[in-house]
Amino acid sequence: MREPKKFRQPIGVFNVGIVLTALLFAITGMCGYMKYGTAAQGSMTLNIAEDQIMAQIVKLLYAFVIFFSYPLQNFVPLELLWMNYIKQHMVEYSEKKKLIVEYVFREVIVLITWAFALVIPHLDLLISLFGAFCLASL
Repeated sequence: MREPKKFRQPIGVFNVGIVLTALLFAITGMCGYMKYGTAAQGSMTLNIAEDQIMAQIVKLLYAFVIFFSYPLQNFVPLELLWMNYIKQHMVEYSEKKKLIVEYVFREVIVLITWAFALVIPHLDLLISLFGAFCLASL
């Protein structure tokens, strides 16, 4: 950004982005509740009928979005871990070896989160708890 101060202003990029995202989530949630009422499940995709082609396409697209947004959501934390902790200890390695180690590091982090998703029972409740306090989720 040419002017970093504008990022945190009351009508700056950050605040406008957060407000628009919150509105989008709220509107989507209200529409889901208006459609399904108290039968609404934790994710709106769980309420969609299984026997319709369009419903299957929506679920497939949702999985596609999650698959491709996962690296984007993890870019900053992985970059911080890599630059501040791991790369410092690899001074004597060649650039090619550093690149290989970085890819392996990123893959290991992804596999760890995948393993957590498999092992933790009622993961949806844990995600809701974390999301209520400090995280944004898709």
